[in-house]
Formats: sequence, C-alpha cells, structure tokens
Amino acid sequence: MNVNVIDAGDPGLYERWKKFSKTPGNVDIVVGGMCNGVVQVMGMITRQAPLGQVDCLTFFGHGASGAQMVAGGKSRAGLSELSALSMQLFRDKRAADSLSLITPYFSPSGEVLLMGCNVAAGQDGKDLLTKLSSIWQVPVSAADWFQSKGRSDYIGTVYTATKDGTVTVNMSKSIEGLQKFLSDDFAEAIGFIIYNLFTSESSRR
Repeated sequence: MNVNVIDAGDPGLYERWKKFSKTPGNVDIVVGGMCNGVVQVMGMITRQAPLGQVDCLTFFGHGASGAQMVAGGKSRAGLSELSALSMQLFRDKRAADSLSLITPYFSPSGEVLLMGCNVAAGQDGKDLLTKLSSIWQVPVSAADWFQSKGRSDYIGTVYTATKDGTVTVNMSKSIEGLQKFLSDDFAEAIGFIIYNLFTSESSRR
C-alpha cells in the first residue's frame, strides 16, 4: 500500500498532483497550510494506514535544501511553524517525537520519497535524509534539483539514506525519473529543464 501526503496549501501543486500522480487504491492525505502540521499529519497517517503495510510514503510539497514542506504551502513560515520536515523540527521535542509514531506502519520493503525541490541539496539535505531514515528505519530519498510540482518522478540527482546512516546516489531513481518525465511530456520536460537552468533565484520570486 502507498500513502501520499499532499500539501494543498499551493492549489496549483494539488491540481497537478491530481493530474499526474493520483492513483486509485492509495491512501491520499490532503492537507492545507497549518501550524504544527507535521504532528497533525503523523496522526492522520496512523489513523488511515494499516500497521506494517505501507510500502511507500510520498510527500508532495515545496522544498528547499534540508526542508520538505508538509503543510506549509509556498511559505517558508512552515519551517518555524513546525509544518515542514527539516532539521529545525528537531528543536521541538513533541514535533520530533511524533515522527516515530509512523515507524511501525512501514512494511519490510517500505520507503519514503520527498518530492520537494532541492531537498537533498547540500549537507543540510543529506543530514535530513539520514535523520529521517534513522527514525523510520526505511530508506528515505530526495533529489538535489528543482522538481516539476505534483509529479512523482524525480529530476536531478537522487540521494537515498538508509537506516545505518549511509547516504548514496540512487542512480536508478535518477535515471527512471528523468526518462518518465521525458516520455510523458517531452515538450514540458525540456521547457522545465531549460527554465531552471537559466533562470536566477531572484527571478523566481
């Protein structure tokens, strides 16, 4: 069974997720922007997913180096409001402790995918993946580049952390993601890649 958490604080992301990634039979948890979002979402997962049967938990939302939005929309305020998976979250004991609530829900082959932009970039990104994997006891993956919002295929280099603290480049996910994006909509994929290669950060805001 797969569980998807969709941060609908960005309505555009939610609409694209419905178009590209919604699949019958999954547990889909759609949340809006909220304070203390991580704690609330962990509770939702425990109420909606069966113990020991989650093969893949995917978070669809915006991101940054070392941060995956869960219920923060486009705003970076989600970091201080405990609505993002980030190292900052671990400063709050209640929020940090809530993460372990879902550990028993993963199957033996379970994994977590963080689909935000640039989540795995830099040391902050690697530290977050390592921390989450150690808590959830399953591999946790994210990419180091911009992602096409709402899609479940990665763009850029994908890094995967395992529960033993190792972080490696996941070439299969890196290649498969780009191939799927190109095959689904070649024109959009090329436009997306060119835009992100040649558009400055300041121009995006």
